[in-house]
Amino acid sequence: MTAAPNPAAAGGFLGSGLGIALFSSAVFGLSGSFAKALLETGWSPGLP
Repeated sequence: MTAAPNPAAAGGFLGSGLGIALFSSAVFGLSGSFAKALLETGWSPGLP
């Protein structure tokens, strides 16, 4: 006989995945303005 899945553990797993997805989308959304600010200050992505 197999054990029934634990719904509390599944909810924690789903919640952590959702948190990671929200964080990564926020960082991706901010990356453009951060890169624009760097380029306006004279930073060059090709040469150090």
